[in-house]
Amino acid sequence: MSTNLNVSGSLPLNQPYYTSQFNYQGAERVTAIPNNEIVDWVLLELRSGTGSSTVVKRRAAFLKSNGNIVDLDGSNPVSFSGIQNGSYYLVIYQRNHLSIMSSNPLLFSN
Repeated sequence: MSTNLNVSGSLPLNQPYYTSQFNYQGAERVTAIPNNEIVDWVLLELRSGTGSSTVVKRRAAFLKSNGNIVDLDGSNPVSFSGIQNGSYYLVIYQRNHLSIMSSNPLLFSN
């Protein structure tokens, strides 16, 4: 994946998902993009319930050029605070691509 947005200084320091399309009001912000491997921001959403229709938690993170999604430090795995152990569907939004959702729930535990 291309890091052109990062290299050109075009990645915002605040998460960009506050628009009406995503309506996310999270406060994720960095003082600088953590490394040159960052491609863009992604919005992650955990869902539960029949038909995976109940949104449990949302948060923004970074997508790296190798396809990994990492926390705001640019290297550690993403964590979701305040959720109960259990199975959740994961939805990944990226502002310039189609969204995807896991076909099966993923097990989250402390």
